[in-house]
Amino acid sequence: MNIATLTGVIIGFLVLVGAMLEATENISIFFNPRGLAIVIGGVVGASFICHSLEEMFGVFKSMIKVFQREDQASRLYIQSILDCAEMTLTGNTKAIEAKIAQTNNVFLREGLQMVLDQYPEKKMRSLMRFSIQNAKQKVLSEAQLLRTMAKLAPAFGMVGTLIGLIVMFQSMDENFSNMGKSLALAMMTTLYGILLANLVFFPIAVKLEGRISSQVQRMIIIMEGCILISKRTPVDLVKSELEMMTKHEQWKAIGK
Repeated sequence: MNIATLTGVIIGFLVLVGAMLEATENISIFFNPRGLAIVIGGVVGASFICHSLEEMFGVFKSMIKVFQREDQASRLYIQSILDCAEMTLTGNTKAIEAKIAQTNNVFLREGLQMVLDQYPEKKMRSLMRFSIQNAKQKVLSEAQLLRTMAKLAPAFGMVGTLIGLIVMFQSMDENFSNMGKSLALAMMTTLYGILLANLVFFPIAVKLEGRISSQVQRMIIIMEGCILISKRTPVDLVKSELEMMTKHEQWKAIGK
Protein backbone atom coordinates (compact mmCIF):
# COMPACT_ATOMS: atom_id res chain seq x y z
CA MET A 1 0.00 0.00 0.00
CA ASN A 2 1.32 3.47 -0.91
CA ILE A 3 1.30 5.46 2.33
CA ALA A 4 1.39 8.91 0.70
CA THR A 5 -1.60 8.20 -1.55
CA LEU A 6 -3.59 6.63 1.27
CA THR A 7 -2.78 9.56 3.58
CA GLY A 8 -3.93 12.05 0.96
CA VAL A 9 -7.22 10.22 0.46
CA ILE A 10 -7.87 10.03 4.21
CA ILE A 11 -7.05 13.71 4.77
CA GLY A 12 -9.23 14.79 1.85
CA PHE A 13 -12.13 12.64 3.05
CA LEU A 14 -11.86 13.85 6.66
CA VAL A 15 -11.72 17.51 5.61
CA LEU A 16 -14.81 17.11 3.43
CA VAL A 17 -16.79 15.23 6.05
CA GLY A 18 -15.71 17.71 8.71
CA ALA A 19 -16.83 20.66 6.59
CA MET A 20 -20.18 18.99 5.91
CA LEU A 21 -20.77 18.21 9.59
CA GLU A 22 -19.85 21.78 10.49
CA ALA A 23 -22.43 23.07 8.03
CA THR A 24 -25.25 20.69 8.97
CA GLU A 25 -25.97 17.68 11.15
CA ASN A 26 -27.91 16.03 8.34
CA ILE A 27 -24.97 14.91 6.19
CA SER A 28 -27.25 12.81 3.99
CA ILE A 29 -28.29 15.95 2.09
CA PHE A 30 -24.92 15.81 0.33
CA PHE A 31 -25.72 12.42 -1.18
CA ASN A 32 -27.46 12.47 -4.56
CA PRO A 33 -27.16 9.13 -6.42
CA ARG A 34 -28.71 10.49 -9.62
CA GLY A 35 -26.34 13.43 -9.71
CA LEU A 36 -23.34 11.20 -9.09
CA ALA A 37 -24.48 8.85 -11.86
CA ILE A 38 -24.74 11.77 -14.30
CA VAL A 39 -21.19 12.92 -13.55
CA ILE A 40 -19.50 9.51 -13.52
CA GLY A 41 -21.53 8.18 -16.44
CA GLY A 42 -20.89 11.30 -18.50
CA VAL A 43 -17.15 11.32 -17.81
CA VAL A 44 -16.71 7.61 -18.55
CA GLY A 45 -18.90 7.79 -21.66
CA ALA A 46 -17.08 10.82 -23.10
CA SER A 47 -13.71 9.24 -22.29
CA PHE A 48 -14.65 6.08 -24.18
CA ILE A 49 -15.49 8.27 -27.17
CA CYS A 50 -12.13 10.06 -26.95
CA HIS A 51 -9.94 7.02 -26.31
CA SER A 52 -9.67 3.35 -27.19
CA LEU A 53 -11.00 0.49 -25.08
CA GLU A 54 -7.46 -0.63 -24.28
CA GLU A 55 -6.49 2.84 -23.05
CA MET A 56 -9.57 3.07 -20.84
CA PHE A 57 -8.97 -0.29 -19.16
CA GLY A 58 -5.30 0.64 -18.78
CA VAL A 59 -6.12 3.87 -16.96
CA PHE A 60 -8.53 2.08 -14.61
CA LYS A 61 -5.72 -0.32 -13.68
CA SER A 62 -3.35 2.61 -13.14
CA MET A 63 -5.85 4.27 -10.81
CA ILE A 64 -5.65 1.15 -8.64
CA LYS A 65 -1.85 0.94 -8.90
CA VAL A 66 -1.31 4.39 -7.35
CA PHE A 67 -2.49 2.87 -4.07
CA GLN A 68 0.12 0.12 -4.32
CA ARG A 69 3.74 0.39 -3.22
CA GLU A 70 6.16 1.90 -5.70
CA ASP A 71 8.73 -0.23 -7.50
CA GLN A 72 11.83 -1.33 -5.62
CA ALA A 73 14.68 1.14 -5.18
CA SER A 74 17.37 1.22 -7.87
CA ARG A 75 20.00 -0.11 -5.46
CA LEU A 76 18.18 -3.45 -5.16
CA TYR A 77 18.26 -3.94 -8.94
CA ILE A 78 21.84 -2.73 -9.06
CA GLN A 79 22.83 -5.41 -6.57
CA SER A 80 21.34 -8.02 -8.91
CA ILE A 81 23.34 -6.51 -11.78
CA LEU A 82 26.56 -6.66 -9.76
CA ASP A 83 25.87 -10.30 -8.85
CA CYS A 84 25.31 -11.18 -12.52
CA ALA A 85 28.45 -9.27 -13.54
CA GLU A 86 30.49 -11.45 -11.19
CA MET A 87 28.77 -14.61 -12.43
CA THR A 88 29.50 -13.64 -16.05
CA LEU A 89 33.20 -13.19 -15.35
CA THR A 90 33.36 -16.63 -13.73
CA GLY A 91 31.31 -18.20 -16.54
CA ASN A 92 28.61 -19.41 -14.16
CA THR A 93 25.79 -19.58 -16.71
CA LYS A 94 23.47 -21.69 -14.57
CA ALA A 95 23.67 -19.18 -11.73
CA ILE A 96 22.73 -16.38 -14.13
CA GLU A 97 19.76 -18.39 -15.38
CA ALA A 98 18.63 -18.94 -11.79
CA LYS A 99 19.02 -15.22 -11.09
CA ILE A 100 16.89 -14.38 -14.13
CA ALA A 101 14.17 -16.76 -12.95
CA GLN A 102 14.13 -15.10 -9.51
CA THR A 103 13.94 -11.54 -10.88
CA ASN A 104 10.52 -9.90 -10.62
CA ASN A 105 11.35 -6.88 -12.77
CA VAL A 106 10.45 -7.74 -16.38
CA PHE A 107 12.84 -5.18 -17.89
CA LEU A 108 15.81 -6.45 -15.87
CA ARG A 109 14.89 -10.04 -16.68
CA GLU A 110 14.80 -9.27 -20.42
CA GLY A 111 18.11 -7.41 -20.21
CA LEU A 112 19.87 -10.25 -18.41
CA GLN A 113 18.42 -12.75 -20.87
CA MET A 114 19.89 -10.72 -23.74
CA VAL A 115 23.25 -10.83 -21.97
CA LEU A 116 22.92 -14.60 -21.66
CA ASP A 117 21.97 -14.88 -25.34
CA GLN A 118 25.02 -12.75 -26.25
CA TYR A 119 23.15 -9.96 -28.03
CA PRO A 120 25.44 -7.33 -29.61
CA GLU A 121 25.70 -4.10 -27.60
CA LYS A 122 24.07 -2.00 -30.32
CA LYS A 123 21.10 -4.38 -30.58
CA MET A 124 20.69 -4.53 -26.80
CA ARG A 125 20.72 -0.76 -26.45
CA SER A 126 18.23 -0.35 -29.29
CA LEU A 127 15.76 -2.89 -27.90
CA MET A 128 16.00 -1.67 -24.32
CA ARG A 129 15.63 1.98 -25.32
CA PHE A 130 12.54 1.02 -27.28
CA SER A 131 11.10 -0.66 -24.17
CA ILE A 132 11.86 2.42 -22.07
CA GLN A 133 10.17 4.71 -24.57
CA ASN A 134 7.12 2.45 -24.76
CA ALA A 135 6.77 2.32 -20.96
CA LYS A 136 7.12 6.10 -20.70
CA GLN A 137 4.64 6.79 -23.48
CA LYS A 138 2.08 4.39 -22.00
CA VAL A 139 2.08 6.09 -18.60
CA LEU A 140 2.07 9.60 -20.08
CA SER A 141 -0.92 8.66 -22.25
CA GLU A 142 -2.77 7.38 -19.18
CA ALA A 143 -1.93 10.58 -17.29
CA GLN A 144 -3.22 12.66 -20.20
CA LEU A 145 -6.43 10.63 -20.25
CA LEU A 146 -6.92 11.34 -16.54
CA ARG A 147 -6.33 15.04 -17.17
CA THR A 148 -9.04 14.88 -19.83
CA MET A 149 -11.38 13.25 -17.32
CA ALA A 150 -10.53 16.01 -14.83
CA LYS A 151 -11.66 18.58 -17.39
CA LEU A 152 -14.83 16.66 -18.23
CA ALA A 153 -16.01 16.09 -14.64
CA PRO A 154 -16.94 19.73 -13.81
CA ALA A 155 -18.61 20.08 -17.22
CA PHE A 156 -20.87 17.10 -16.59
CA GLY A 157 -21.46 18.40 -13.08
CA MET A 158 -22.86 21.52 -14.67
CA VAL A 159 -24.95 19.39 -17.05
CA GLY A 160 -26.50 17.67 -14.04
CA THR A 161 -27.17 21.03 -12.41
CA LEU A 162 -28.88 22.33 -15.56
CA ILE A 163 -31.05 19.21 -15.73
CA GLY A 164 -32.04 19.74 -12.10
CA LEU A 165 -32.81 23.42 -12.71
CA ILE A 166 -34.96 22.63 -15.72
CA VAL A 167 -36.97 20.12 -13.70
CA MET A 168 -37.22 22.58 -10.81
CA PHE A 169 -38.48 25.47 -12.93
CA GLN A 170 -40.88 23.16 -14.74
CA SER A 171 -42.55 22.20 -11.45
CA MET A 172 -42.43 25.60 -9.74
CA ASP A 173 -46.09 26.39 -10.41
CA GLU A 174 -47.18 23.11 -8.82
CA ASN A 175 -45.09 23.21 -5.63
CA PHE A 176 -43.24 26.47 -5.05
CA SER A 177 -42.33 25.58 -1.44
CA ASN A 178 -39.87 22.85 -2.51
CA MET A 179 -37.81 25.16 -4.74
CA GLY A 180 -34.95 25.48 -2.21
CA LYS A 181 -34.63 21.73 -1.78
CA SER A 182 -34.74 21.14 -5.52
CA LEU A 183 -32.09 23.81 -6.13
CA ALA A 184 -29.80 22.22 -3.53
CA LEU A 185 -30.11 18.83 -5.22
CA ALA A 186 -29.39 20.41 -8.59
CA MET A 187 -26.19 22.01 -7.28
CA MET A 188 -24.92 18.68 -5.95
CA THR A 189 -23.80 17.49 -9.38
CA THR A 190 -21.55 20.53 -9.75
CA LEU A 191 -20.00 19.67 -6.38
CA TYR A 192 -19.46 16.06 -7.45
CA GLY A 193 -17.80 17.14 -10.69
CA ILE A 194 -15.39 19.50 -8.94
CA LEU A 195 -14.52 16.94 -6.27
CA LEU A 196 -13.87 14.14 -8.76
CA ALA A 197 -11.69 16.42 -10.89
CA ASN A 198 -9.56 17.84 -8.08
CA LEU A 199 -9.51 15.00 -5.57
CA VAL A 200 -9.36 11.99 -7.89
CA PHE A 201 -8.51 12.46 -11.58
CA PHE A 202 -6.00 15.32 -11.47
CA PRO A 203 -4.01 14.09 -8.43
CA ILE A 204 -3.72 10.58 -9.89
CA ALA A 205 -2.50 12.04 -13.20
CA VAL A 206 0.22 14.01 -11.39
CA LYS A 207 1.14 10.90 -9.37
CA LEU A 208 1.58 8.83 -12.54
CA GLU A 209 3.72 11.52 -14.18
CA GLY A 210 5.93 11.65 -11.10
CA ARG A 211 6.33 7.90 -10.99
CA ILE A 212 7.33 7.54 -14.63
CA SER A 213 10.31 9.85 -14.09
CA SER A 214 11.78 7.58 -11.42
CA GLN A 215 10.79 4.49 -13.40
CA VAL A 216 12.64 5.70 -16.50
CA GLN A 217 15.70 6.47 -14.37
CA ARG A 218 15.65 2.92 -12.99
CA MET A 219 15.26 1.45 -16.46
CA ILE A 220 18.21 3.47 -17.79
CA ILE A 221 20.37 2.24 -14.91
CA ILE A 222 19.32 -1.35 -15.62
CA MET A 223 20.04 -0.93 -19.35
CA GLU A 224 23.53 0.46 -18.78
CA GLY A 225 24.24 -2.24 -16.21
CA CYS A 226 23.22 -5.04 -18.57
CA ILE A 227 25.34 -3.56 -21.36
CA LEU A 228 28.35 -3.38 -19.05
CA ILE A 229 27.81 -7.04 -18.13
CA SER A 230 27.65 -8.00 -21.82
CA LYS A 231 31.05 -6.31 -22.30
CA ARG A 232 32.43 -8.42 -19.42
CA THR A 233 33.29 -5.32 -17.43
CA PRO A 234 34.89 -5.95 -14.01
CA VAL A 235 32.45 -5.73 -11.10
CA ASP A 236 34.19 -2.74 -9.51
CA LEU A 237 33.96 -0.79 -12.76
CA VAL A 238 30.28 -1.71 -13.19
CA LYS A 239 29.59 -0.43 -9.68
CA SER A 240 31.60 2.73 -10.33
CA GLU A 241 29.74 3.44 -13.58
CA LEU A 242 26.30 2.94 -12.07
CA GLU A 243 27.22 4.83 -8.91
CA MET A 244 27.37 8.04 -10.91
CA MET A 245 23.78 7.51 -12.06
CA THR A 246 22.29 7.14 -8.61
CA LYS A 247 22.07 9.13 -5.41
CA HIS A 248 24.81 8.58 -2.87
CA GLU A 249 22.35 7.39 -0.24
CA GLN A 250 21.27 4.45 -2.38
CA TRP A 251 24.79 3.04 -2.34
CA LYS A 252 25.28 2.94 1.41
CA ALA A 253 23.54 -0.43 1.74
CA ILE A 254 25.53 -1.94 -1.15
CA GLY A 255 28.86 -0.77 0.21
CA LYS A 256 28.29 -2.45 3.57
